[in-house]
Amino acid sequence: MRSARIARVAAAAVLIPVAAVPAAPALAAPAAQPGWRQVWSNDFSGSALPGQCTTYNAPHGGPADSYYTPDEVHVSGGMLRLGMRRQPKNGRNYATGGVTCYKITQRYGKFEYRARPPLGKGVDAYATLWPQDQTPDDDVLIEVLPRPGQEKAYLSSNHGGNSVHTTIGGAYSGAFHTYTIEWSPGLLRILLDGAPRLTDRHPGAAAKWIGFAVSSGDPLTGEPDGATQLPAEFDVDWVHVYAYAPGAAAATSAAASRTPAASPAVPSSPASAPAQRSAPASDPVRSAPALTAAADGGGAGGGLIWWALAGAVVVLSISGYALRRRRRAAGRHTPAG
Repeated sequence: MRSARIARVAAAAVLIPVAAVPAAPALAAPAAQPGWRQVWSNDFSGSALPGQCTTYNAPHGGPADSYYTPDEVHVSGGMLRLGMRRQPKNGRNYATGGVTCYKITQRYGKFEYRARPPLGKGVDAYATLWPQDQTPDDDVLIEVLPRPGQEKAYLSSNHGGNSVHTTIGGAYSGAFHTYTIEWSPGLLRILLDGAPRLTDRHPGAAAKWIGFAVSSGDPLTGEPDGATQLPAEFDVDWVHVYAYAPGAAAATSAAASRTPAASPAVPSSPASAPAQRSAPASDPVRSAPALTAAADGGGAGGGLIWWALAGAVVVLSISGYALRRRRRAAGRHTPAG
């Protein structure tokens, strides 16, 4: 489960130093809000990835030094664990884990998760909303760069030629924190532990899925040094996904009980999403609705077609994602020292 703009950013990212970001209570329930309807939740209480998600298996795009492998993705102890280790392969020195929950694809919504990155230079622990239809330069990223003494979160919302981004200093690696993306027509906000940190009033409108990953070696992240302890893990405690539902009554989140809400059977192309699904951040399964219908009603043959097409979609998604990560790293960020 990270984006890029070629020669398009006119303003540099703003570093906003803040005192250590306060740790969120272990099982604190997010404040209930009207306008959001929970459609999926998972607390990783089992030993396998939820059916809505799958692993990345491809090189990190561009001038990077890591590649994504399913071997670095584990679910245990109530956590999704995305690893990073030194393991040379095909010219890359680091093996890392990443997942895409591409079966949870929707236009607009609230995406919330609780996570803890490892401490170390050369580590980028991130979450992304990625466009299902691979719309160029249309994504949302929360990237935590836990370099000792210089920990920061790089937040960005990108749509066409428009990019809104900022950098928030703080202490992220020592505890779990809650990260939230609220996306509605004409407004996208990113919150850290409930505090708004980025606002984009011109977000895209393409359907997206949420993904998580750890990577290394691009110009933004830099390379690990001798003090970076490997192997390392980016741990995700839980994930909640809400549909945008104007006027909906507030509902209590499942975070307090850590009991996942009923998972939609492969949310067929967020059927509840507005018809004009245009193009916002990050989702590779544009044909999810049609594929889902084939899987549900096509018998054995339909099932084979579904898995073949789904596999092709994931491959294309990862390829497009890697390319845009390369552009992001090459075009907007200066090399890490």
